[in-house]
Amino acid sequence: MLTFAIENPTALEDTLLTVGSIAACLAAVIVGLIAYRNRR
Repeated sequence: MLTFAIENPTALEDTLLTVGSIAACLAAVIVGLIAYRNRR
């Protein structure tokens, strides 16, 4: 998990890291919207 901080990440690792970050943000937004709808 900490190897990318020591050596330069490859294009594939950089892409996966970016996609993972976007997916995590989208998941958080979707969960937030569902929780907001269920609260009302």
